[in-house]
Amino acid sequence: MKCQHTCPTIAPALINSYRSPTRLFVDGECLLSCEGTTQGDPLAMAMYALATVPLIQEVSQSGALQSWYADDSTAASTIRKLHHWWLLLKQRGPAYGYFPNDAKSVLVVKPEHLQEAESLFADTAVQIRTDGWRHLGAVLGSPEFCKQYVTEKVETWALEVGRLADFATTQPQAAYAAFIHGLRHKWSFVARTVPGISGLLDPLEHSIRQRFIPALTSRPAPGDEERAILSLPCREGGLGLIDPRSLTDQYNMSVVVTNILVSRILDQDTNMDEVPTTIHAAKLTAAAATRRAARDQASQLLATCDAPTQRTLGMAAEKGASNWLTCRPLKQFGFVLHKGAFRDALCLRFGWVPPRLPSTCGVALSKSRNVSSDPSSYM
Repeated sequence: MKCQHTCPTIAPALINSYRSPTRLFVDGECLLSCEGTTQGDPLAMAMYALATVPLIQEVSQSGALQSWYADDSTAASTIRKLHHWWLLLKQRGPAYGYFPNDAKSVLVVKPEHLQEAESLFADTAVQIRTDGWRHLGAVLGSPEFCKQYVTEKVETWALEVGRLADFATTQPQAAYAAFIHGLRHKWSFVARTVPGISGLLDPLEHSIRQRFIPALTSRPAPGDEERAILSLPCREGGLGLIDPRSLTDQYNMSVVVTNILVSRILDQDTNMDEVPTTIHAAKLTAAAATRRAARDQASQLLATCDAPTQRTLGMAAEKGASNWLTCRPLKQFGFVLHKGAFRDALCLRFGWVPPRLPSTCGVALSKSRNVSSDPSSYM
């Protein structure tokens, strides 16, 4: 195995795992898995990356700048160098089990280079575009294409938030967990990778504010002050329902965190000794800056709120006061709340009046019916 040379540390584990084919039993028959990695193997990604290193080194003679993520290969250079890189990839790839698919490959060029690209790639099925194309969950291309791409994404996200709001009517805790731990990361990733999209996220914020929050809390849509409170992190007394338009600052943080990787790609430098430490330190710095910004936002809100709101926010921000919100609703651990309990807990957290409260308590009602006032009669 070539990984013995490229990464001797991990080689023994891979050899022991894949020395002989994995046996798969289907309807009493035994099938031998002779290709690829076992699904769920934590070393699968590392093994695939190591296996592509020799291929990457061979096609680097084209002179194009390469960037690989698993089986997604990307290159940037002049049209002729890219054509050379593509031919090398088609020629050398099959020997390593890598089969480039023309129909799924896209070449993005500037309009003035379109004719040259069409001439050189005429004998292939590679798509040639001058506007742009999506790439690893983000987008690259002209500003107009990026705007169109994000706009379509926002429309899809707004619909998904609306569907989640329908579930929140009867399952508010599950809907909240799905939003916090899953759905919101879709637009936070795009905010980190595409600059200048704040104005395009208005429909998404409208869906969160006018549909999801009312369905979650069983209350009217929040005003500006209440919306700002709900957007605070749970540790600051909010719900973590961040206004997506405020996430656009994360693009600058992402640029800082990935700066060392970008420099390595531009230099085609394979030395990664300092990369993990540098990225880890940059992430810690970015996380600290995010926490400071959240604390500053909470302090500004406290300065403008009335005394009861200040008191409820202070209590909600105490250590351990948000554990019931941040944990996942796992039934086996008793973390599941029915809709009434979840919404009552929200009311207690933010000082809201719980809905459907009786106008009188049981003791007062019993007294009005001339029931004995002896406390033992109510036990």
